[in-house]
Amino acid sequence: MKTDGLAKHYRSLTPEERLALIISACERGDREERDRLVHAAPRQTLSVPHHHRLAVALDHLAHRYVARQLHLLVRYWHSSGRVIDRGWKEHASELSDAAKMAAYLFCVNTDAWFQLCDDSKVDADVVINRVPGADEVTNSGPLMEHVAFNEQQASAYLQTFGTTAEAVQVEQMTLAMQDAFKNLSATVC
Repeated sequence: MKTDGLAKHYRSLTPEERLALIISACERGDREERDRLVHAAPRQTLSVPHHHRLAVALDHLAHRYVARQLHLLVRYWHSSGRVIDRGWKEHASELSDAAKMAAYLFCVNTDAWFQLCDDSKVDADVVINRVPGADEVTNSGPLMEHVAFNEQQASAYLQTFGTTAEAVQVEQMTLAMQDAFKNLSATVC
């Protein structure tokens, strides 16, 4: 798309028009056009409390955490099939390995989330309290703990796919979450 002639009008775009054009440029893979649109935008100065970037980063990470947990719950339920209909406590041994692996990852993520929040001296439940889907995540914890592989079983399951990979551990996931938090807090305005 030829946009050089239009570029002289970019300063007069409304924020809504600009956002729509930026998204279109990204969709086309036109990084140059996206950059022109972004750089032509009028600037605004904002004043926020000094903890704002950390609060926004933690909120963003909380949304990611809940979304990931909901994804794992969907994988669990799809993998578990009809066994659940007959009572999960009595028939947990019949669950598929894929369901047990999803439950393992759910538990690892939960432990890592609580460790991240504990290290940050914030209440993990309070942080996710207003995130849509958080109740489902919280309420599913006991089931996931009951049916999940342990670390050795999770590693053995991964090796059935011909890989030498070891199952992710809580410490590794906590470090990944800490890195994400650090990167998010550095990029938030």
